[in-house]
Amino acid sequence: MAIPLSGVVGGPLSGALLGLSGRLGLAGWQWLFLLEGLPAVALGFVVLGYLTDSPQKASWLSPVERTWLTQRLSEERERCRERHGLSLRQALFNGTVWQLGVLHFLCFTFGTYVLGLWLPQIIRGFSEFSDFKIGLVSAVPNLAGAVSMGSAFGHGLWAFLRHYVFKAGFRDGWAGFVIAFGNFEGTFYRYAKRHEQNQDWQPPPSEPLRREPRRNDPA
Repeated sequence: MAIPLSGVVGGPLSGALLGLSGRLGLAGWQWLFLLEGLPAVALGFVVLGYLTDSPQKASWLSPVERTWLTQRLSEERERCRERHGLSLRQALFNGTVWQLGVLHFLCFTFGTYVLGLWLPQIIRGFSEFSDFKIGLVSAVPNLAGAVSMGSAFGHGLWAFLRHYVFKAGFRDGWAGFVIAFGNFEGTFYRYAKRHEQNQDWQPPPSEPLRREPRRNDPA
């Protein structure tokens, strides 16, 4: 969801930056590259020094975390090798790989380059909007993508809750509920009956304690 939301924010922001054309002798696209490109380049150097090639070299992880993460990655690679076990040639001729490639091209590549790069030019070609309005209009597909992704996430979460919590929980947990309620009912009536039997009972009067004198105490 972060990618379409970045398009929702980045479209109007880019349009506003293009409106700075002429400031300090720079064109609008130059302001756009400077103000949006330099932070990404600076963050790239930070990531290059912060993220290591492997968990063993990550100084910001504790020894226990490094050991656990290394073992977990090794187990995942071993399970992947046991489950698939495809060579490079077999992977290139595998139907699932081609399906994923087509989906990647139609969804990611098409959405990134066609909508992200050329949609503002397409809008400019059939309208007389300003740069800021073009940015707002180009943010609409990204907003629709964010809403659809949120809807898909909510649908998946509801399906999980409906099947594993409500359906499976009530199906497998009703016996425990009946047993717990039965024990509660029996315990309640047992203590209620004991209370009725002992409600007229009064404790015997207690006498004040007397302290016996010790041998060494003065008379």
